[in-house]
Amino acid sequence: MQQENGEGPTPAKRPLLSSNASNDGSAEQANRDARLVRMFCDGLFSYNILNDKSWQTFFKYEFPNYQMPCVKTFLEQLVPNEYDKEKNKLKQMLESVKYLAVTINNWKIGVKERRRGRNMYTVTIHFIYGGKRINQCFFAKIAKIRNDDIVLSLIKDELMRWNVFNKIVLCVANRAISVKLQSWGKELHTCLASTVAITIHDVMKSLFEELDKRAPNQKKTDPFSWHSQYIWLQNFADNADSNSSEIDKKIYKDCINLLKPFEDLTKTLSSEQYQSLSYVIPILVGLKTRLNECTPTTDTGIAFKKNFLNKVSNLLEDTTSAKHKATFMDPRFKEACFINQTQAESVRGKVIEEIEENIKPSVNHHGISPDTPSTSSASDHQNAVPVTTIKQEDKDNGLLDYLDDKLRATFSANSLNTRFKVEQYLDLPHVNRGDNPCQFWEQLKDISKYSELYDMSQKYLCMPATAQPVETVSGDYIWNKHIKVDDYNDRKNEMGTEKINEILFLHSFYARTSDDETE
Repeated sequence: MQQENGEGPTPAKRPLLSSNASNDGSAEQANRDARLVRMFCDGLFSYNILNDKSWQTFFKYEFPNYQMPCVKTFLEQLVPNEYDKEKNKLKQMLESVKYLAVTINNWKIGVKERRRGRNMYTVTIHFIYGGKRINQCFFAKIAKIRNDDIVLSLIKDELMRWNVFNKIVLCVANRAISVKLQSWGKELHTCLASTVAITIHDVMKSLFEELDKRAPNQKKTDPFSWHSQYIWLQNFADNADSNSSEIDKKIYKDCINLLKPFEDLTKTLSSEQYQSLSYVIPILVGLKTRLNECTPTTDTGIAFKKNFLNKVSNLLEDTTSAKHKATFMDPRFKEACFINQTQAESVRGKVIEEIEENIKPSVNHHGISPDTPSTSSASDHQNAVPVTTIKQEDKDNGLLDYLDDKLRATFSANSLNTRFKVEQYLDLPHVNRGDNPCQFWEQLKDISKYSELYDMSQKYLCMPATAQPVETVSGDYIWNKHIKVDDYNDRKNEMGTEKINEILFLHSFYARTSDDETE
């Protein structure tokens, strides 16, 4: 129909998602609202754009059938509705998960105004489900004053409320938080990015003390950020004037060459995905190899290299931590990345020992009361095989001693069987580094001879190497690919913990499910 002003026909109404909006207006409205929440939470965009006149005009013209929500409705109704829906899905998923790891991080809201900013804590849970590693932001808390003890108590309460605290097999955090986490009774791993940053900072501290003596009038950079010091060294070396001696130029060159492998390591750790704990040993061996390939020409550079190598070697030598077992259970690496055969055999023995402990019959020998309280964790009880216990009065003056011997012989046979299964796993071809190791184990899930190894893989391959997929040094973001802190800072200061918790939960959920979204 022609308009009276002669400008042509009235534009047809176009739906936001489909042409069936008129069939079920309420369902389509809800679907569009969900898409709107996804767009804002996925990109962490400012919700204030909902009040923008140009934005409203665009939506009114392009999607006349859609009722644009106001900011209050968006924050108080739409976001909580989507949060509750996805939270319930996650709870159902976690019911079938046996093991999970937890990463805890803390930083200031407002990098530019750290002194006046508030402290923010985030908790991410990591687990394997359907052959995929899942990383989900689980909990966020904002505190005016940093108090790790109080916040960690709140985090523990939340994990208990979700019935997942007893499933935790590893906690990853920076050194300060790790000390406070010891009361949880869980295995702890210091964030690799944090460990590397502290290692470099300790070595560079002595270097810059010497540089201060050589060039006292040169303005140095932030002493807490090794990467800014690295950039300073590069700039100073490139712009060295005639007053700089040849030995100074060589020292700068040596230091830059030795720091380059650490820069590459940090870039690798600072991807958008959490690196698995199984990746720690291979990447540290690669770092040590790169350092050995460096050939400094000055005494300062040689001492610098020796100090770095000692630090990296210390990280590699401890075979009691979970990272060695995680590497062993990763079909991409197995024993290939251990520093020598002795270490490989030691780790293999610890894996076999843990498997045997999990399948060991819980038989009570020689009069130990079955009512004696156990100090094992809930997960240990899940792994135990229930067997009728033998009481002292049942032994009939030694007439059943033969049964003890028989059970010990059976366990010895089980031990040999476990070693054989581990050898079979090691004989399988290595998986390509670009492949998913969890999918490898998912394919072996229903093969009985790999059942114990499959269980071990679910435990150790869910463990992350870093507390967050970005390197931080004293609160400074160096390669920030996780949360758009600068863009999101103002809105964080306007919102409380509950709303931040909901938005970051949804942001994490949408990020990990973007590939599964159907158009």
